[in-house]
Amino acid sequence: MSVTIAKNVLDVVRWIRDNPHYEGWWDGTPATATRFTLRGDLASLVIPRELHDSEAIESDPEREGFMYRPSSKGISMLASSPETNGSE
Repeated sequence: MSVTIAKNVLDVVRWIRDNPHYEGWWDGTPATATRFTLRGDLASLVIPRELHDSEAIESDPEREGFMYRPSSKGISMLASSPETNGSE
């Protein structure tokens, strides 16, 4: 299983878009947790607390195998990223 540690919000948005993930947990109590982990069959993502609180993702109850999806803000971030618009 591959493990990705998000370094920025765009990492989070890209990962949740591209990787099925059906399980998630905090590393401690709500008061002490510093990261949230998402896991699927083939990959997991470690999200530092400050990135998880972003408005760039939202719950995805409709799509099987995905807990989150990019929000409208996340979609805008993807559209303006070099990976997407070819300006890299």
